[in-house]
Amino acid sequence: GRAVIHSGLLQASRFGFRGSESLGGNLKALFVLEGGLNLDTGTSGQGGAIFGRRSVLGLVGDHGDLQLGRRKDFSDEIASQ
Repeated sequence: GRAVIHSGLLQASRFGFRGSESLGGNLKALFVLEGGLNLDTGTSGQGGAIFGRRSVLGLVGDHGDLQLGRRKDFSDEIASQ
């Protein structure tokens, strides 16, 4: 028989970048860029968007955080904390 690859049977493949930088005074900037990858075809997941899973920029300080951009489901973010 022939070997066949099936992408994302249990959990989808993903790649990404994340980072933060201190701005002083207990304030920091952050970014997250995360995309899906279909291993069987080599294409981007989420309709072809390169960073279609999550792409945010934000600020974090003593009084909380502010993030703007494409975010995942709120319950997924709490589970990953």
